[in-house]
Amino acid sequence: MFSSCKKDYAVERSIVIDAPADVVWQQVNYFENWQHWSPWYAKDSTMEWMLSGTDGEIESGYSWTSENSIFLRKQLYEIMKSGVTMEGGMPSGLYFTWDMKNMRTDLAAAIPVASGTKAPEGTTIITIPESKAVMVDYYGAYEGLGEVHGLIEGYLIANQLEYVGPAIEEYITDPEAESDPRKWNTKVTIL
Repeated sequence: MFSSCKKDYAVERSIVIDAPADVVWQQVNYFENWQHWSPWYAKDSTMEWMLSGTDGEIESGYSWTSENSIFLRKQLYEIMKSGVTMEGGMPSGLYFTWDMKNMRTDLAAAIPVASGTKAPEGTTIITIPESKAVMVDYYGAYEGLGEVHGLIEGYLIANQLEYVGPAIEEYITDPEAESDPRKWNTKVTIL
């Protein structure tokens, strides 16, 4: 069983910008300009962004990586602050879907809890039924986890095994306690 923050969030902010519409359009239409005003840049100095396609055109894209993994860490902090006691494992990411084409995922930040735990306000209990699984202990920076998932997927296909889901990334090593990413252990489990 895992306790997780709510999966659906809507974040909305608005401001009045004292500038002509065409000037504002140039700032929001081109990903390259986002670094000048995006609140995420102010929150995370380690953020590195990547652009795909031709900036400002249909089907261009924007993605980022960070040493801080702000989003997942904040969710895990909120769960632990709610009074849930972690039992039998470490903070985890539960990946229910992964859309490679659009680079999107449906995920939940979670911590393992004892059977029968009641969900504190603002969290939900996710029960994962017992099943066979493929598990890999990966050592390295989080950026390498995509390759691990790809190798596991290849193993499943080669052995005619069915993916049930979710994919679980259990973050065994705390990056704040161990600064060397080569020593970070992430247990990847595919059901």
